[in-house]
Amino acid sequence: VAAAQEADGSALLKQAYELSQKAEDEASYNRVLELCQQALAAGVPGDSVKYARDLMSWAHNRRGQVKLDAGDTKAALVEFETALK
Repeated sequence: VAAAQEADGSALLKQAYELSQKAEDEASYNRVLELCQQALAAGVPGDSVKYARDLMSWAHNRRGQVKLDAGDTKAALVEFETALK
């Protein structure tokens, strides 16, 4: 069962990666974050945990940039801080 869950988690992480390659708006970054969270919850093998967290940091950073570009400095700072965690 654990191997099947890791396969599901890996598939979700692959979807997140593929979406990240073309993400350009807040909704896309939100979806990358959701997929990464689902992948981690389902279980992913070793190095993939770090990659999922790195991808989440990237998505928070990009989402922060979108918020900053829209003039929402406070929300942008929250995203940037989250990206650093």
